Amino acid sequence: MNENRFDVVLAGNYLTNLVAAVGLAERGRKVCLANPIPAWGGHFSRVQVGDQIFDPGAVSHEFTVFADRTVADPLGFDPRRRNDVARFNALIEDYTRSVIDLHRMETPETVYRGRMYPDIVMTNRFEILHDPQLEERVRVEQEHAAANPCPELHPRDKKDKPQYLTRSYYEASIANHGATLHAAVFEPQFYKMSGLSTTRLLALFHRIAWLPVYYPETLRTQFTASPQVLPETYFCYPKAGHIGHFGEELLRRFEAAGGTVVRDPIARLEGRGEKAIVLKDGRRISGRHLFWSLAHDMPWTQATGKPANVFERWSAMLVFANIERRNLKRGFSVLYCPDDDALFYRACNQTDSAGQGHDRVRAVIEVNPEYAARRGFADEASVVARVREDLCRLGILGDPAHLEVAAARTLRNVLLLPSRENWKLLENERDALLSEYPDVVFTRNVEAFFADTLNDQIVKGLRIAAQLAAG
Repeated sequence: MNENRFDVVLAGNYLTNLVAAVGLAERGRKVCLANPIPAWGGHFSRVQVGDQIFDPGAVSHEFTVFADRTVADPLGFDPRRRNDVARFNALIEDYTRSVIDLHRMETPETVYRGRMYPDIVMTNRFEILHDPQLEERVRVEQEHAAANPCPELHPRDKKDKPQYLTRSYYEASIANHGATLHAAVFEPQFYKMSGLSTTRLLALFHRIAWLPVYYPETLRTQFTASPQVLPETYFCYPKAGHIGHFGEELLRRFEAAGGTVVRDPIARLEGRGEKAIVLKDGRRISGRHLFWSLAHDMPWTQATGKPANVFERWSAMLVFANIERRNLKRGFSVLYCPDDDALFYRACNQTDSAGQGHDRVRAVIEVNPEYAARRGFADEASVVARVREDLCRLGILGDPAHLEVAAARTLRNVLLLPSRENWKLLENERDALLSEYPDVVFTRNVEAFFADTLNDQIVKGLRIAAQLAAG
């Protein structure tokens, strides 16, 4: 059997592997990146439609946080501590800017009853609370909450108290936001995304579904003469015009540093003693260190003799489109839409998010196909027609024909639900994998449930490079 030996082998296309591979190759290590998947960057890669590049939905870089973000040593990162990555945001920002050029996006917006507001879900802006349909009811509920507090579910404890791993986001949201705000924005946004209720969402992992748990004290002050103003969260986007540019630039740097890229299918993982992957053509690629960020299906089946676990996931339909700028009546960066009056739950303007002034704007509009089917839109053509109408009703377009659709693609069962059932299943899967492959490091949702955000992946890659450099 042909064999290639390396200091480090990283299997998979996740950003964790790319960041680590670049750091190690630039330090002179002999490194192999083995990726049988055409794209680079995992969830943060490109979608090619003809000669155009689109994103797989709305994705961007986030560097602003409330916590101390000045920690510079990635060796201190603990993925099992919820959102520990926030402490490293300055490091992550500096690293990201050393790889690609970024543009600060305009503030995302939320549609409520046909009106646009700065987005409360992502950006810590509270203007929506003063909508005529919401203000009085939310104020009364917050006064009631002040008189009847629920300390067990206060957000200050969400990192450390075990109840956040047993209680649902629905319970925490009702306790802290009140029923009116939850029903107006948070519940319908998640339902339109997933086709599921927030009762299925673990409270600890609310941020994954972009549903914050604000301190009730913060909301309460919004109805006083001196409202608490939180620092606005801002987002950055590659000036190149697509999120996949980050991973592709990392790959270019890796190859320039002398790294080896293998793109052939993988047949087997060997994780005891001498660590290796075996390709389908029989070649064996071994390394002193082996990291795996591909799906767990194959090593799980090898380890247990059982079929791959079936996790509960939801689906997405992506409408990739162009709009002539002269036909764009109202600009936007990212638009969230919990309103039932519209079919889509999110739209992203890639061109303007990148700060590009091109005459044609590329946009990605996201729809949950199960939600669409319940509304009577069972095929892609009817979904596209309704999306065109929705954008006109919202004043984005003046004519449905102004949305030039390049493609519509339905991706089935691709987004993992952060539920208690999935958390338990993944914990069991982790134990089996670590038992069978004790010398392999699994970097995809094994160290910690849902520690796979863009920032998590970057700091995990920096940590790997620092660990091996120190060793």
